[in-house]
Amino acid sequence: MAMHNKAGKSMLRAPEQLLVRRFTKYVPLETYHLTLLTLVWSALVLVAGYLAQTNIDWLWLTTAAIVLQYVTDLFDGAVGRHRKTGLVKWGFYMDHYLDFVFLACFVGSYAFLLADIRMLALTVILAAGFMVSTFLDFGATQEFSIYHFGFGPTEVRIVFILANTLVWWKGAAMLATVLPWFNLVMAVLLISLVYRTQKQLWKQDMR
Repeated sequence: MAMHNKAGKSMLRAPEQLLVRRFTKYVPLETYHLTLLTLVWSALVLVAGYLAQTNIDWLWLTTAAIVLQYVTDLFDGAVGRHRKTGLVKWGFYMDHYLDFVFLACFVGSYAFLLADIRMLALTVILAAGFMVSTFLDFGATQEFSIYHFGFGPTEVRIVFILANTLVWWKGAAMLATVLPWFNLVMAVLLISLVYRTQKQLWKQDMR
């Protein structure tokens, strides 16, 4: 069923796999339902950002959407394999494309709270850079490396939740102050990832 091999390590991968093995058979939805629900969670974060303009407590809806997207994303592939649905290529494409849609909607939802959205646009561009690097690396090696520097999708979602909670606590002004530094860290990590990846591919070509 698998069309790719995942490479790399995540701090939370082991407990996640325990959850998947324990609860997959109880999931009432099909794999494609779980994948497409990311569209619903993406819409929710945009609605939450819009409503947070008048009541910052709506950001808790954003946190709920992140958790729900995590759950459906965690089980969609496992459900497909368990029930032998067969949507391997469709699942690979839609799952990862919608992951980016959700990420873009999450970052974009803060545009309702900030007067200057240039830093938000840069955040989306940098995030896209990580995804582009990942898929180009996959095309070259057939190893799907979604774990970088000990971080995977789950750890990124935890960062999202912490950031969202901080915005709820301190307000949008804090976000405007922190975002340039966050982007700087992302840029350094992206450059490091690209350098490391091209170095590994160079070595493989020279063997």
